[in-house]
This record gives sequence, C-alpha cells and structure tokens, in this order.
Amino acid sequence: MHPKIDLDHLNEYLDARKLICQGVPAGGSIGTMDLLDRFRQLTSSRSTIIQSSKTHPGLCHDPQQELDDIFEKYVL
Repeated sequence: MHPKIDLDHLNEYLDARKLICQGVPAGGSIGTMDLLDRFRQLTSSRSTIIQSSKTHPGLCHDPQQELDDIFEKYVL
C-alpha cells in the first residue's frame, strides 16, 4: 500500500466493492448484475485503486485451512 494513500478514499472503494458483492442496487449498475457478471467486473485487470490478482480454478481438500493460510501470509 502506498504510504500517502487517502484512507477515506480507499474505504469508499472497499465499501463499493462490498455492495457489488452483495448484489444490491446501492452498488450501482454493476451491483444489479447477476453474480457471474459481478464477479467478472470485480476481478477484471485494470488500473484502479484496488487491483485483484488473477483468478484461477484452484481446488483443495480443506478450504478453511487454505483461507487461514492465505490470510496469515498476505494480511497479517
């Protein structure tokens, strides 16, 4: 994260993504799309404040453990 980022501006972007994920009209025109189209919009590569990594069809035996590992590796 850039040290001079405006945290209020970043939170606005995160709030908008949350509304889009929820599929509510408050998420704008993207928020009203069907689930697959919202997913495509949120994961598309583009130059924005928040950039998603490339998606992949990963399979695992223990999804919760994988999420915990990813969280510990990239967030904590």
